[in-house]
Amino acid sequence: MPTTTLLNICNRALSILGNGDSVSSLTSPASEAEYHCSIWIEPTFQEVIEPRDWAYRRRFSKLTRNTDLDYDEDTFPVYEYGFNMPSSLFITREVWDMDGGCRLAASEYDIILDGANSVLLAHIDNVGITYHDGTYLTSGSSTTTDMPLYMVDCVIKLLALKLHGKFGNSEIPYDDVEARYTRALALAIDRDSVHANIINTPSIDPWLQAGGFSPNNLPELQPPTSIHGAIEPADTEIG
Repeated sequence: MPTTTLLNICNRALSILGNGDSVSSLTSPASEAEYHCSIWIEPTFQEVIEPRDWAYRRRFSKLTRNTDLDYDEDTFPVYEYGFNMPSSLFITREVWDMDGGCRLAASEYDIILDGANSVLLAHIDNVGITYHDGTYLTSGSSTTTDMPLYMVDCVIKLLALKLHGKFGNSEIPYDDVEARYTRALALAIDRDSVHANIINTPSIDPWLQAGGFSPNNLPELQPPTSIHGAIEPADTEIG
């Protein structure tokens, strides 16, 4: 899967603003542009990915038993089995009985959220979940992202919007940058809707069980003719 460096994202955002600014480091910022990019890059990713039910973030995981959490009348008197949740968990969508091939009702399990140490408790010993992955960086990296390119484009345009007040050329109006972000978001929503249409249940999506889809497996799409869902352009920028 292709990756994009955070430096590349920042430089492409700055290039939209037309003042010739660029960055070469986000970890040891030596210029005003590097300083502001290092501050805004993470919140920009979060603002793009967190509010929406992006299909590309959906994953399936067969949970690993944690025998330390198995039935203990003093600690967990209601459920018999404990499981470790994925460390990248952001939102749990569905909990599955892997032997029965059916979803569990909310009353049939409990989730204790504790960051990377979150656990699930249930009466059955073979459980899987569909969930949203909360990471945006490439696994094992702090400098690249493997998000789909349509999502990277949204981050670039939104970052440009946030940096406009400080680094924008006077000949490039804020409204023009905002319009570019709005178009990028519309395209991302349209492309992501393809993923939503092909994701069903763990039993009929082997590739989902294997760890999620790859954007490279999807057909090339034409620009959207409609917007699926409301678009709310960010109005936060640096003064």
